[in-house]
Amino acid sequence: MSETRISTLILSFALSFVFACDPGVREESALDQVSVVCFISPQDSVLSAHVFRVQKIGEELAPERSVVADAEVTISNSFSSRGLVFNEENLRYELDATKFAIAPSVTYSLRVVLVDGRLLNANCRIPEKPKPIEISGERDNDDFKFSCRWSNTSPNPYSILSTTARGSYLAETPFGLMMNPLRPLLDNGTFVLSAQLNNNESGIVRRAFLATSPELVVHLRSVDLNMFRYYESYRLLETWLSNTNNLIPNFSSPVPVYSNVTGGIGVFGASYLSTQSFEIK
Repeated sequence: MSETRISTLILSFALSFVFACDPGVREESALDQVSVVCFISPQDSVLSAHVFRVQKIGEELAPERSVVADAEVTISNSFSSRGLVFNEENLRYELDATKFAIAPSVTYSLRVVLVDGRLLNANCRIPEKPKPIEISGERDNDDFKFSCRWSNTSPNPYSILSTTARGSYLAETPFGLMMNPLRPLLDNGTFVLSAQLNNNESGIVRRAFLATSPELVVHLRSVDLNMFRYYESYRLLETWLSNTNNLIPNFSSPVPVYSNVTGGIGVFGASYLSTQSFEIK
């Protein structure tokens, strides 16, 4: 899964709220809530946390108006803690990851204190590094059909698999000849969520053999249960929204997005990313 895709999901979650999550919560009370979204990984160069006041689903996303810029945000483990500083350009709280190491099999806590005294907090545990992926493929005319096999590790058998590609090819367009980047397509969407020990996913890279030195890049994240449930529920929410082409109201039952944050809503989750390249030839 690309970092752009992850950022889009983070922003969409942070600004949105499904009132049917709790039928006893009035709309006025729900809109007073604060959303915190933070995912951490040993591969991060910057630790970041997004803090927003929630908006109703269907409203135009307005991060500049909804961002909470005056909170006190800290991350800690059993040995130490560090504060995150608000970055006005990125609209998020940040910390150089070299100043606070993220390691597998360690539990971390996120603490957010608002100016009105409200406290939001959550915990997550970094999973182990994913096992190597078995990648195979074959040529089909100018296309490359591939298969990925991988195993998750008990007792945390959760992972997210996505793909990208390197290389581009010359193609005829209404504007003349242009270079088109290779884009792999998985059989089951832009990313694959798995909660099984043994997994297999197929896909295709169209026009791969028209490109020079093409490569398939497979990204596998071992994720904790928090991150898995978040992406699982967000995918269901996207399906719910698409039922009426994002028009509100949607008369089907809304889907609550997973939250593990006490004192507010949101998610604090963990992952360990492994990337493998496969030369297409």
